[in-house]
Amino acid sequence: MVIKKIFFLFLLFFNFLFARKIIIGNESIETIVFEDKEYLLLTDFIKGLGAQSWLIENKVFLILNDSLKTEIIIDLEKPIIKINFEEIKVPYPVLKIGNNYFVSLFTCEKILEKVGKKKQEILTEKIILIPEITEIKLHERRDTTIITFYLNSDVYFFTKSSSYFDYEINFQAKSKVNKIPIIGYLKNYEIKKEDGFSIKFYLKRECDVRLIKEKNIVILKFLPRLKQGIKLVVLDPGHGGKDPGAIGKMGTKEKDLNLSIAKKLKKYLEKFGLDVLLTRNSDVFLSLGERTKIANDNKADIFISIHCNSAAKKNSYASGFEVYFLSEAKTDWERAVAQAENEVIKYEINRNEINDDFLAFILADLAQQEFLKESQELAVAIQDAVCEVLNIENRGVKQAGFYVLKGAFMPAVLIECGFLSNREEEILLRKDWYQEKLAKGIAEGIKRFINQKR
Repeated sequence: MVIKKIFFLFLLFFNFLFARKIIIGNESIETIVFEDKEYLLLTDFIKGLGAQSWLIENKVFLILNDSLKTEIIIDLEKPIIKINFEEIKVPYPVLKIGNNYFVSLFTCEKILEKVGKKKQEILTEKIILIPEITEIKLHERRDTTIITFYLNSDVYFFTKSSSYFDYEINFQAKSKVNKIPIIGYLKNYEIKKEDGFSIKFYLKRECDVRLIKEKNIVILKFLPRLKQGIKLVVLDPGHGGKDPGAIGKMGTKEKDLNLSIAKKLKKYLEKFGLDVLLTRNSDVFLSLGERTKIANDNKADIFISIHCNSAAKKNSYASGFEVYFLSEAKTDWERAVAQAENEVIKYEINRNEINDDFLAFILADLAQQEFLKESQELAVAIQDAVCEVLNIENRGVKQAGFYVLKGAFMPAVLIECGFLSNREEEILLRKDWYQEKLAKGIAEGIKRFINQKR
């Protein structure tokens, strides 16, 4: 029996600040009205579709989780959508309010229709519900100031900031809260209730902000900016030149993907104010020793080796993102991945000359033990961040004896961005927007690691 996933649209009248409540899939979405047209928050629509999404150059790329064959592109600047490369003009462009995007209900219905999803509308009795912020709590944890907003229902809000010293959040809701304590990084604040509820925070020092939204709860976290002590990150695009690395079923060479992702990652890290050096900028061969020598000679603070994975034919279904740090492998899988990446040694010297006991020597060195601990922390930060950005299962970090990491006397990890042996994942890895998303997630993980070390 084949069971097809059906999307239903249920419409409820909703008369405060929002026009109606709509359910797409398992998501309950409140619409807003602008110039007599109804709009849905784009992120809510994507959740309702059950799609993976990426934002690249003012376009949102969607892939339906129930079929990697269905690709949807929503242009954020022009009234155009593409479904499996069929361009469709729609009458209403995407609406931007604050940092959020809203797509017209007409466009949403057109997408549902084109991807073959059924729609059903049910009108029910009028409901009066006024969103309200019932409480605001503040507390400190380590070097983080946490502000939690409690609401009686889901509500639309947006944020804005003019510098690292201020942050404003605006809710389309009412609140009786007039005063909050000043703690942690807060220097002062300003509350306004003219159109909904807004509060602007003035900060004592430059801060990064994280925003978490759960059901009826919004959490703001103010964290210190990047640690000033960490300046240089060395990115090592694996393989190159006469060493192609893994080769996918479509002929994709790992060495080319590694370099492309590394260049994109470099741009993100430079935006954070970090200096970034690539071990190679073109299709050239470097020995494993030369790669870490570049990092050591330049006194790098972090070393990242970038690769793509490949599994044996019997495991061709294997997929996902993995981060490794240097330690003794615990599983057959970890040993197999290390062996595959260490195969590059055949291009430089006789493999019999490799000392199989080098890992034990490294683990005995006290300085290296310190780097191992930090490398594990770096691996966890990157693994968590990428899984959040890509919305994929977190398989946890792994450990193995990679030759390319053994000489790096700084926190160092090896990243496997995906499996070229998996045809679907190979298709994704070839796409520029997917590489951008990978780079963004890795950069966020590095940033989190640096913040943790303050």
